Amino acid sequence: MDVSGTIEAFFPVAMASQIHPHHVARVTMKGVKIPFKAEVISVVNGRIMLQLIEAMSMGFIPGEACSVTIDTTVPAE
Repeated sequence: MDVSGTIEAFFPVAMASQIHPHHVARVTMKGVKIPFKAEVISVVNGRIMLQLIEAMSMGFIPGEACSVTIDTTVPAE
């Protein structure tokens, strides 16, 4: 995650083929109890770029590793 709230995540290509721009994601950071909400902005060969869509709160540290969950059963908005 960088200071602008852009997140880069990597998924296996087969899994990433089910992810599309505008899918909603949850981003979890160590030590933060409530995940941040983010939106997929691009998908290229397993590389997923996301943008936080909720205000960043306490616990945000640029460059820190995070976990990304995307539910592909929910249609992209």
